[in-house]
Amino acid sequence: MMHPHYQRTYLWRGATTLLVARRTAILCVTLLSCLLVFLSGCATIPTNGRIGQIDVEGGDALVQSRIEPGGPEPGASPNEIVRGFLAAGAGHTNNFAVARSYLTDNSAEKWDPLQTVVIMPEGVGLDRITSELTSQSQKMSLTVPVGGILDKQRIYHEALHGTTMDISFELQQVNGEWRIASTPDGMVVSEANFETLFQAYPLYFYSTAYKYLVPDT
Repeated sequence: MMHPHYQRTYLWRGATTLLVARRTAILCVTLLSCLLVFLSGCATIPTNGRIGQIDVEGGDALVQSRIEPGGPEPGASPNEIVRGFLAAGAGHTNNFAVARSYLTDNSAEKWDPLQTVVIMPEGVGLDRITSELTSQSQKMSLTVPVGGILDKQRIYHEALHGTTMDISFELQQVNGEWRIASTPDGMVVSEANFETLFQAYPLYFYSTAYKYLVPDT
């Protein structure tokens, strides 16, 4: 279960485009720059209406430190493939090319790594994730500890202590090597990698009279 009132907005540091909803006013403040977007409408997070687009120069340069995971090893087991895929999700280079190398061609084409980001609690790594593998080694289920979730609107939701999520994968052999044929969109990252890959932004809205900026809390 997620806390309903503790939300933050995050921008992917490697983004080259920032989508802006045109029905609210957002003030994004960072140490590097202040961005004020003037919009119209009620002071709520929009769910419809036109979407604007702002180009962001040097997206890759915003990533604090480049993470370079390794690709699948020859003869890797289904367990190693799945865990390697999760670890590779922290490497964004070339549109997550390393992570996609753990997938079949069809799955790699469909996978959207930024649809949902599951952030593990502080101090928890992939070695703490428990797994269950079918006898035919074609399906694998992981129970992932959850510290928070970043949804597709880039809103961060903090999870209650002890929250877990079950994630299932289907595998098949491609040229004698195991690859993931089916995986949910999104990725699983440690808290440290999340802070490297994403930048938090305070979110403000105009009051109904357009006189004050009201923080989203």
